[in-house]
Amino acid sequence: MLVPILVLLIAASGGGAFCAAPTVGAVTPAVSSLAVGEWLTLTCTYSDTDGMSNLYMCSLLINNAVSNVGAAHLVYSQNTNKFYMKNDAGTLIPASGVVRGSATMIESQNAFLDCKATTVAFTSTSITIAWRFKLKSSMAGKTCSVYAKADDDTAASSGWQAKLTGVYTNRPPTVGSVTPSSGLYPLNSWFTFTCAYGDADGVANLWLVNLLINNGISNSGACHVAYSQNTNKLFMKNDAGTLVPAAGVTPGTATTIETESAILDCAGTTISTSANSIIVNWRVRFKAPMTGKSCNLYLQAADDYGAARSWLSMGTARINAPPGLGPVSPSTGISPVDEWKTLTSTHTDPNGATNLALCSMLVNNQISNTGACHVVYSQNTNKLYMKNAAGTLSPAGGVVLGTATTIE
Repeated sequence: MLVPILVLLIAASGGGAFCAAPTVGAVTPAVSSLAVGEWLTLTCTYSDTDGMSNLYMCSLLINNAVSNVGAAHLVYSQNTNKFYMKNDAGTLIPASGVVRGSATMIESQNAFLDCKATTVAFTSTSITIAWRFKLKSSMAGKTCSVYAKADDDTAASSGWQAKLTGVYTNRPPTVGSVTPSSGLYPLNSWFTFTCAYGDADGVANLWLVNLLINNGISNSGACHVAYSQNTNKLFMKNDAGTLVPAAGVTPGTATTIETESAILDCAGTTISTSANSIIVNWRVRFKAPMTGKSCNLYLQAADDYGAARSWLSMGTARINAPPGLGPVSPSTGISPVDEWKTLTSTHTDPNGATNLALCSMLVNNQISNTGACHVVYSQNTNKLYMKNAAGTLSPAGGVVLGTATTIE
């Protein structure tokens, strides 16, 4: 009876202590693309039924094959509590590793690993790592898989497992210049803004391009125009942020799109493309809700893989409110001929008095220079003028305010 008891003890305490190979779980989120040049996070759980402490190395590999060449290869060693990367030659870098939580980055030929932002969470049988990394341009344009692997202290391994497939490493779109990049724009007049949008992966990759004119990144009280290359349609966004019309309008169509704050001329808005860019000549008109605003010209672009260039201010626009008139004093009366008379008029501008260029007063029985007293003051030159019956300013050079002379 002693032999069977001895065999049972060996089976229970020896050969079965570390018998399970580690496993890897899903990689989340289940993305279909990874934007090159942007900080990204992918999370994976590495498990060992023999206990979390038995896990030795957890790895994540992004490439179009199980190869270190041209790959982003990220590594965490539980035994040393350190992060590493593998370079194209398959060498761990740095050789001494970087302690988890250190405010530093590791860089290979193809990617960066943020050691501080990469988090590691433990349970009794698993390690969950939220990898924070950035792909370099050398990885652009690939259709990759995201592989995960776990190794334990007994040299057992899960082997590389493709957890995500068909993941395209695309470069996010870009925005270029706006022409004109600044100016003063009256209400109810048509203006054209020429905007450039690009995508290094090819113009066909661009999906939606936008121009937002407002004093902040908001649709409320804004002129927000959009063009979808995929549908070849123009849209606007209203104050609620809804695309109008829902079906869009084809560029060149003899119609307009209108929101609370602006109008887009679809016939006058033109699109041109090159290998890597779209140029849109937006033809717009501002309405009363935009009166007096000092706005930024924001551009944004999004591609077919969900990558977007966030709103960037590429210029300024001041929406000019028309000047106003106050009372004339005295407002009635009889003025004898050949006697000096003083009339006081008030001229206003909601954008500021310095925005006023000319202030005029016309005394006649109709709006005509013939037989009229037409006096003019130019704030820009600080000069006085009159207009003769032909409507010509005289004298041509004006007379400085306060000069002891008359104009006749």
